[in-house]
Amino acid sequence: MSDPLAELVELLGSQRLEVRKGAAVVVEGLAGSPEGLSQLNSVLDTLLPALLRRLSDDPAVSRAVLTGLVNLAQDDRAVAQLVDLSVVGRCVDYLKDSSSPNSGLFAMLLNNVTLCKPGASSLLQLRNPQLQGYHMAVILQLLVQSSSAAAPAASAPASSSAASKQDDDPLGHLAAVVNNVTQFKEGRVLLASPASGGSQLPALASQLTTSNPKRRWGCASALHNCCFHAQPDGTLDAVLSSTDTLSSMLAALCGIGQPQEPDAEVRERLADSILLLAQNDAGRRKLWELQAPESLRKGYEMEQHPGVCEAMESCAELFLGDNGAVQDIEPPPDHGWHHTSAAA
Repeated sequence: MSDPLAELVELLGSQRLEVRKGAAVVVEGLAGSPEGLSQLNSVLDTLLPALLRRLSDDPAVSRAVLTGLVNLAQDDRAVAQLVDLSVVGRCVDYLKDSSSPNSGLFAMLLNNVTLCKPGASSLLQLRNPQLQGYHMAVILQLLVQSSSAAAPAASAPASSSAASKQDDDPLGHLAAVVNNVTQFKEGRVLLASPASGGSQLPALASQLTTSNPKRRWGCASALHNCCFHAQPDGTLDAVLSSTDTLSSMLAALCGIGQPQEPDAEVRERLADSILLLAQNDAGRRKLWELQAPESLRKGYEMEQHPGVCEAMESCAELFLGDNGAVQDIEPPPDHGWHHTSAAA
């Protein structure tokens, strides 16, 4: 008796477009449910290569294939096989092609694959010193260049499952990819170190003013990771030397010269990042130079989120411990900070 799943894999290679499309749609449907994923996982060895061969197929076929791959890539075993099949490089190559109609799905697939260390290492090209960092440079370039055209996006779903249709800012998903990479030391060092061709932190900070909340959250989280690990990673000097980055973080957090970041979770990420730097003597000196105490005081007056307020108050206590390094902006002993009334 023939195996239906084996036949399905064979149909993906049919010479007839309508047959390939039908098979791809079946895979897409199965991958959209836990039961279907369990069935497909039994034929991963043959299924994944067959799906990857269809990435450059007719848009209707490749879209269904990509949707299936995004959902399959929620499984660690599938991700490991996809990495071995060079899926990261393929995604980057397709993303570089601005004519690709499925760029959002490629970005979502890359997001799911880089959640694990092997996927992130592949994106960083750690096994190829001559090309190390090239893929990340492409990702950051695409993220920055596409931000000017990014439209306001609805709140992103908690999972990375393929959506039924792409949003108006498909490359916004790349911010999550950058956040994934900064979960690992190699990614943080690559982004922060000038030795890698110049700090990439300003590129992340530039996304704090975009309209897409996915971009702002992903890049704020990546910056938080870099600040949190700066001292043990040996990148503290590099982080502190990126004046534009720190200024952008303070501006978004406190609403200095621009609207305050509307998302409380993003503000909390930024406030925690500033606090992490303020806990270091060199970090506080840099923050004094940037008039951070005064900026934080102004931001605190508008702030209502408990977590953000707590981080700001902790910063104030640290600045007070410097014995008034800059007298004209030193908060008084009670911080001198007050909240404005919330709008009715």
